[in-house]
Amino acid sequence: MKHTLILATAFILAACQTVPPTSSSAASTLPQTASASVAAPSVKRVWRLSQLTGFAPNQLQNTLMDWTTLPSAYADMGCNNMRFQAVIDGRGSLNVSGITATRMMCPDSMKLENTFATVLPKMTGYRVESMDTLVLFNQSGDEMRFTSK
Repeated sequence: MKHTLILATAFILAACQTVPPTSSSAASTLPQTASASVAAPSVKRVWRLSQLTGFAPNQLQNTLMDWTTLPSAYADMGCNNMRFQAVIDGRGSLNVSGITATRMMCPDSMKLENTFATVLPKMTGYRVESMDTLVLFNQSGDEMRFTSK
């Protein structure tokens, strides 16, 4: 019984770890003095991931990204949660850094979570389309699309 309790405690503690901050060379060239206060009000809301290369729309329906408190941002991946900094300059530049995440084992969503955490910091620009679609993009033409929740 004692060994079972120790093993269970170790497993629970091992399930939570942080993802080291990542950055892309393009994102690191953006000025760090940009202020989130210049963000258009239409950007500061909760967004639902609607398009990410390699995933069908039904695989994305539980993924939310909260930009209501920029530059602090949050993503609910359906199983794990992520926190990160998203600095925007009001002119379309984006710098994502400092991603940390819970790391519970969820076999059905791990690929999406890992892809999201890898791709998001590589996005260096943003735009709002039709007042309810947020598009994150980079110089290579990669995009992540979100719809307003």
